[in-house]
Amino acid sequence: MKTNLFIIGAGPAGIGAALAAAECGLSALTADERSCPGGRGWNKTHLRRMPGFMRLTAENALQRFQSQPDMFLPETSVWDIAPNQVRLSQKGKGYLCHANLCLIATGAMERSMPFPGWTIPGVVSAGGALELLDSDAELPSSLQPIIFGNGPLVPLLLSVLHQKKLSALWADTGDRLHYLKALPFLASIRHDWPTFRHNIRHILHCGLPIQIREIRSEGTDWLSHVVLTLKNGKMRTINTALLIQHHGLIPETRALRLAGSSMYWDAKSQAFLPNLSEYGETSVPGIFAAGDCTDVLGAEAAWIRGQIAGYSASLRLGALLKEKFLEKIFPLQKRLKELGSFQRFMRRLFVQEETLCHIPDETFLCRCGHISAGEIRRCINEGHTDLNDLKRFTGCGMGECQGRMCEEALASVAAEALHRPREHFGQLRIRQPLVPIPLQSWCEASEEPSSAEHVTDR
Repeated sequence: MKTNLFIIGAGPAGIGAALAAAECGLSALTADERSCPGGRGWNKTHLRRMPGFMRLTAENALQRFQSQPDMFLPETSVWDIAPNQVRLSQKGKGYLCHANLCLIATGAMERSMPFPGWTIPGVVSAGGALELLDSDAELPSSLQPIIFGNGPLVPLLLSVLHQKKLSALWADTGDRLHYLKALPFLASIRHDWPTFRHNIRHILHCGLPIQIREIRSEGTDWLSHVVLTLKNGKMRTINTALLIQHHGLIPETRALRLAGSSMYWDAKSQAFLPNLSEYGETSVPGIFAAGDCTDVLGAEAAWIRGQIAGYSASLRLGALLKEKFLEKIFPLQKRLKELGSFQRFMRRLFVQEETLCHIPDETFLCRCGHISAGEIRRCINEGHTDLNDLKRFTGCGMGECQGRMCEEALASVAAEALHRPREHFGQLRIRQPLVPIPLQSWCEASEEPSSAEHVTDR
């Protein structure tokens, strides 16, 4: 299996890169674990609620991408990344792909924040709730979902719930002072005023949120009620069968770390980001990155950064002249700067309350291994203060999710226990396989595909 550009992730960034590379005459392969392209940024739920001009751009890009089926490897997991080669698993079979360049476009993930009762059925993430609400499942009209948290997906959740005729309560964990602090930056989002107005309208549908500082969900076989501690110290119990938590988005960087990319701490986004060149190349020669895995700026920005990375790969491989390259990326960089202003405003609008970072001892930190916060603190008291040592001695981060759900919570507990900033602890080391794969895939990873249905060798 050979290609000029191998792309990991078929979201807006991956699609943008593939189309830009194909426009310049390069062969491109895009692998994604989903059966359809678009990722979360361009799924059905998001597309239906986008402002008109953004929706048309997305639909046009998806149509162009799907018209070239030899570009897309659906239901494919990439589990090892190195310069010039990628190992992947598709339908239980393993393959090795040789590529001149590799682009990582794995998008963003939700920030995990464990709390008492967060593993009870009926407590879901914002992404999981949107998948549920977008399905054909019938939800009782008496259901009163509670949205717990503070982040950019809250307006979208409120929009979908309103359309389903469900009355929702937003238990806001943010500080209203930050809403006032964000007001001076309204002028900087004049280019994206329709998007902002679109979001505000959905928030106003459910009325003002209630401000809370603690939450506990309770139930036996299913969630029955939640207990909220308000900012004024009063307790409030609410019966509900659906609690949706959302605490913002952070870049999904595990593939980048596996490839060896260097990272740095960004205080504004409260996350580790990859070190990139001006046009998206990581610290590892031949490996590029684009989209929300480099910094969470939204679907449109991911689409633009993907195109810039695709043109940059074409320039690197001699398929595009420097003058033509600069001509193509100039309008893209201009629009990207405008979108950056909008996202900076959103970051000031959605800020987490630091008091929520305390996780009680009895609360499970690692869902895969049922490892509690108390076990982590005992390990710290025994002298294990390195993040990877905590993983090694407790098993936290060794489960099926490979630390995806618990890494940030593990670092948060360590930072609180040792009175050190989050960035002091760095990140977990990532080793292949990046995702759980059948042993057969591992053994077959050096074989060529036996059927042309997997890939067209161009």
